[in-house]
Amino acid sequence: MNADSTQTQQKRHFSGQLKDANFAYLKQSRGHKNAQPTRQVGFLLLEHFSMMAFTGAIDALVTANLLSSRPLYTFKTLGLDGPTVASDLGINISVDTSLASQVIGELDMLIVCGGFRTRLQPTANLLNRLRQVAAQQITLGGLWNG
Repeated sequence: MNADSTQTQQKRHFSGQLKDANFAYLKQSRGHKNAQPTRQVGFLLLEHFSMMAFTGAIDALVTANLLSSRPLYTFKTLGLDGPTVASDLGINISVDTSLASQVIGELDMLIVCGGFRTRLQPTANLLNRLRQVAAQQITLGGLWNG
């Protein structure tokens, strides 16, 4: 047996053995009457937020949706000012809306995303808005130093 045929056989075996393996984790509860509504999560991106922490959190929500028979989470990105926010990597990320928008009332959870170079002292405006969000019984959370 030559190296090419061994490699092909290993690929076929690997693919065959693991093909559709993740489908075993899917819940078979389609049409379940006690299903909870989809949770709306907002990610407030602060200047120099940690891209790794943010994408890890998004990945967890997307994976939960993939493993469910129905969407469990939707998410929006929010910023303080302007249409984009610079990450810790210097990559500008477009935001869906601003923290000042009325969309906040539609959220179940707001995650404040900070990073190593994110300012530790929030502005009075940011603090006031976060207090308003908390008063609406929206769960608040943070990533990095958010």
